Amino acid sequence: MYLPILQHYIFSREGGPASRIPQRATQRSKQGKLRYPYPRWEDPLFALTKPPIQQMIKQLDLFMQKDKSMQPSLRPKKIIGKPPDKRQSAIAEEPIGRERLLAHLEAEMIPYPPEELLSIGQSEYAWCEEEMIKASTELGYGRDWHRALEFVKTLHAEQGQQAQLVHDGVLEVIEFVTRQYDLVTVPPLAAKTWKMDMVSPSPEFQSAALVGGEKMVAAYPTVHMSHESKLASLRTNNIHFSHSTGFHEVIPDHHLQLYMNVRHRTYRALFYTPFWIEGGAMYWEMLFWDKKFPTTPEDKI
Repeated sequence: MYLPILQHYIFSREGGPASRIPQRATQRSKQGKLRYPYPRWEDPLFALTKPPIQQMIKQLDLFMQKDKSMQPSLRPKKIIGKPPDKRQSAIAEEPIGRERLLAHLEAEMIPYPPEELLSIGQSEYAWCEEEMIKASTELGYGRDWHRALEFVKTLHAEQGQQAQLVHDGVLEVIEFVTRQYDLVTVPPLAAKTWKMDMVSPSPEFQSAALVGGEKMVAAYPTVHMSHESKLASLRTNNIHFSHSTGFHEVIPDHHLQLYMNVRHRTYRALFYTPFWIEGGAMYWEMLFWDKKFPTTPEDKI
C-alpha cells in the first residue's frame, strides 16, 4: 500500500524534492516503531491499529532496503556549489519557497514575514560592518576591514598549544560571567564537568573550527592534512576567533543550556530548536560585547 505511493512520489514531478524521501521514510518507520510501547500492544484500545502500523513499518523498511542503491542518485547534483567528491563535508539543504518558510516561521511563533526579517538582518549587518571598520582603523587598516580580518587570521597558537589556548579561554569566560559581573549562576558541577578534546583527523574537514557543548572540541592542523588545508585550519582557528568561541560553546551558552535542560523543566524540550539554542548564544554574544569582553581590536574583529 505505502510502497507504490512512495515510489510514485519519488519519480513524479508533482511529488516534491526526491532527495528528501529517504529521510522521511526512515523517520516514519522509526515513529511507527516507537508509537506504541510493547506493553500496550495487547491493550484492546490499540489492537485495531496494530496490523496497519506493522504493515506500514514493514513496507517502509522494505522501501529503504531497496533504496540504498538508489539514494546517491536522489541527491542534488550540486550542494552549495561543491563537486561530487566533496559532498560529504557539505551542508546539504534545499530551498523550500516562501509559503513553506512562512509556515515554519509560524510554527516557531515568529510573527514576521521573511522580507522583514531580511531587512532587520541587513540593518544589523550594517552595524557589524561599522564596528569592523572601527576595529580595522585601530589596527591601521582604515576602512579596508577585509585586510584587518586577514591579519587577525595570521595570529594563531604555536604547535601543541591550541588545546591549552581554548581551555584557558573557557576558564576566563567562567570568571567573567560569575565573579566579575555575576551575569548567571553557574552550578559548580557544570563548571567542572565540561570536557576538552581535539578534532580527530577524519572529521577535521567537516568541522574545521571549534565545536562544543559538554565537550569542547578544538581544531588544529593534523599530519594527515594537505599543506593547504593545514594553513586554512590555522587561519580559521586563530587566537582571537578561538577566544570568542568558548562562551558560545561551553559557558554560559550551549554546555550550560544542555546541563540545565536535562535537569529542570524537561518538558521544555519541545522548544529545543535552532531559534532557541543559537538564539541564546546570540544573546550572550551581544551582552558580552556590551560588557566590553573583547578589549582589543583583534578580539573585536
